[in-house]
Amino acid sequence: SIYTPLLLVIFFAQLGNTVLVPVLPFMVTQMGADPIYYGLLQSAYWLVELLSAPILGSLSDRVGRRAIIFWSLVVSSFSHAVLALSPGIKTMFLARVLSGFGFQIALCRAYFAETGAAHSRASSFGL
Repeated sequence: SIYTPLLLVIFFAQLGNTVLVPVLPFMVTQMGADPIYYGLLQSAYWLVELLSAPILGSLSDRVGRRAIIFWSLVVSSFSHAVLALSPGIKTMFLARVLSGFGFQIALCRAYFAETGAAHSRASSFGL
């Protein structure tokens, strides 16, 4: 299938988040921060992702989905590395904010919808 490479990208991007979420509370407490910072870190990520999705969507309309998906993966990878090497809670916040600008599954759904056959377009959103 022509979608196999993109499905693998989605798999590994989501795997990164799946591994990160259970470990993040331990990272926060290991930094000596109050556990509430875990919630704040997650909220920062989701807020930035919410705000950046329309911007990245619009940009991908103009520049092309593949390019934006690629660069969003680069940002995601970099932000996960920054998070892993964070010396303190402020750097962790920076990493989570950067991560919010990272991988957007909505871009992949749009790509699938655009490249799929017209009669099966709706099923592309079932990812």
